Amino acid sequence: MRINFIQNLIDKIRNKPNFTKQLVYKIEGYNKAENVSRIILGSSHLANGYYAVEGEYNLAMPSQDLYTAYELYKRLNRPDIKQVIIAISAFTPGLSTIKTISADFCVSYKCLLGIDYQYEEDAKEKNLYSKEVSCCQEIAEYKNNLTIGSDTHGNLLRYPHRNFNNKKLKERALKHFKNNQREISQLPYCEKILEIAKSNNQKVFFVIPPVTKSYVNAIPNKDILFIKLKEIVEKWDNAEIFNFFEAEGFDEKTDFTDEDHLNKNGAVKFANLVRGLVNN
Repeated sequence: MRINFIQNLIDKIRNKPNFTKQLVYKIEGYNKAENVSRIILGSSHLANGYYAVEGEYNLAMPSQDLYTAYELYKRLNRPDIKQVIIAISAFTPGLSTIKTISADFCVSYKCLLGIDYQYEEDAKEKNLYSKEVSCCQEIAEYKNNLTIGSDTHGNLLRYPHRNFNNKKLKERALKHFKNNQREISQLPYCEKILEIAKSNNQKVFFVIPPVTKSYVNAIPNKDILFIKLKEIVEKWDNAEIFNFFEAEGFDEKTDFTDEDHLNKNGAVKFANLVRGLVNN
């Protein structure tokens, strides 16, 4: 029993994606990409859940909050960008990456793109400044050994395998709901993006990705999840919401890798649906 536990732990560590390497791969690929008219931003729900094709580039990354999405949008915007797709999930209004166990991701964004830490007190508490030198060295090494094909479009190098865990589902859904209802919301960054997009004659689509029925049923009050986002979008004529939270047509066995993340098959299906809407 103990041997199996240790082996499973080793397998998980070996299979854990290297965030910095993935970020370098995406950003360097975007810098070389041509004819990009649509960019995708947001957390793992689009990093894993939207399969980009010609004319698109997926800049979404695991645990990417709206502050980071806004900063990426400012830095990577181009004259040829006409549309921006942004993931909004149940937890998005309260997700601040630097306050989570993924705080080290913020170091990669700062070293590669100069994105300041959202909250300096958290950066100091988590010793993020002390990690910058090694992170910058790591980035330089990855750049020197990087090979990027012409057809990546920012899609992840591989799709992580997760497991369905019904025992922890309720706990996870409650945590996401708590983030949704935080008093200090990240949603104002949506308006900051919309303001820039308006001046650039760009359209912004806020996309709520599909999740499994078991996840939906575990949310305490699904009816209030996206009310504040709707209130923001109603004030802008260059914004729309596409809500797939309870969408039919996604199969738990073939389209999901866990309760709220699509696998590659689901990502292709979902991207095709969104693409059909934004192209109209």
